[in-house]
Amino acid sequence: MDEMYEYQREMLPDWIQGSSEFFDDILQHGEKRVLYQTCLRQYQRYGKKLPYAEKDFGGFHMRVDINTPMVILELPDPQEYDLCYRIYMFVDERDARIGCYIVTKEKASDGTDEMVMYYHDEERKDHLLGSHRLTTMAVASIFEMRTFYAHFHQLGEIKILPLLEADPQSFQSIECPKCSVLMTYDLRGINQNDQLLVQCPRCMRIYHARKDSDGFVLLNEFDR
Repeated sequence: MDEMYEYQREMLPDWIQGSSEFFDDILQHGEKRVLYQTCLRQYQRYGKKLPYAEKDFGGFHMRVDINTPMVILELPDPQEYDLCYRIYMFVDERDARIGCYIVTKEKASDGTDEMVMYYHDEERKDHLLGSHRLTTMAVASIFEMRTFYAHFHQLGEIKILPLLEADPQSFQSIECPKCSVLMTYDLRGINQNDQLLVQCPRCMRIYHARKDSDGFVLLNEFDR
């Protein structure tokens, strides 16, 4: 636990924020190889055997927008609290700004498991962005991406609705215009004409929406 905690919560985020070299190394050699080799060296420092194989690590890269490549690092499934599921890292090509987000497994106040997302800033401090009670990984992944985009784009007063696994008769539902899957949300506490973001659990598209006198209305697709 101590070796893996130090590696995931301290070393990796600090390497990411330290310079773009770690990012470049990932792009050159691949997420799986770099994560495995660096974690192996961490355990060797303590004279211990790494309990994971290279196949337990992974990741992929994408672009947040035209100027910002991002790598998502997949870590071994956390068996203990405070370890990470994933780490997001990006470099803004316009100003070389480096960003790091970590997604951890933590224990909620009622004893259940929850997924928590933090932003790891340039001063090596973690800022809590949000948490989600673990139900299914599909719903959890929506929480991750929605939380990330909301912080990355600094959306201000736009409210981000949690997706519900509930009877559509109990809550407001609407079809995704792209793939026709039914999206169900709890609009209690949402005021008329509030700006909202919703995300389809199938195609992962994000939409601007609002609540008006006729109910729940989707507007345009959110340009990421």
